[in-house]
Amino acid sequence: MDGLFVRRDHEVLDWPSVSKSLYLYDTFEGIPPDYNSENRSNSVYEQQNAEDPDAIYKLAQARFIGMPNVQLVRGTVPETLSSACPEKIALLHIDMNSAASEIAALEVLWERVVPGGLIVFDDYGWAMYAAQKEAEDAFMAALGHTIMELPTGQGLLIKH
Repeated sequence: MDGLFVRRDHEVLDWPSVSKSLYLYDTFEGIPPDYNSENRSNSVYEQQNAEDPDAIYKLAQARFIGMPNVQLVRGTVPETLSSACPEKIALLHIDMNSAASEIAALEVLWERVVPGGLIVFDDYGWAMYAAQKEAEDAFMAALGHTIMELPTGQGLLIKH
C-alpha cells in the first residue's frame, strides 16, 4: 500500500482557511436523562468513557487541533446555546437521537437560521427514529415548512 494515505476531512476542505466558524455541540457523555425521550442506550459513551470520563471529548479535541474556527461546546443543548451560539446559521445539522432534544434545539435555533439556510436532520427517515420525524414534521409544519427525506435516511429543509 505504498503511496496510499488517509487524509483527514479538514485537510481536504482546508477548514482552517475558511472564514466561517463551525460550532459542535455535544455532551460527550450520551443523551441526558431529561432529554432522553425515547430511552435510548448510552452504552457506547459509557464504554468509551469507562476509564476516562473525558475520553470522547479528548478525541474530538484532537480531531480539531489547530483549527481556531472550530468550537467544541460541551454540555446539554439547549442550555449551552445561551453561552456559545452564532447569530446567523447557514447550515444546521441535527443528530441528537432524541425528539425532545432536537425540538428543544430547534426552538432556540430556528430564528438564527438564515433564509436559504439548510437544516439536515440526521436520522429523519429511519424507522427506529420515527418519534423524531413526527416531532420535526409537526414543528416545521407549524412554520409552513416541509422536510424532504433523502435517500440516505436524512431529512433536508431549506428555510424560506
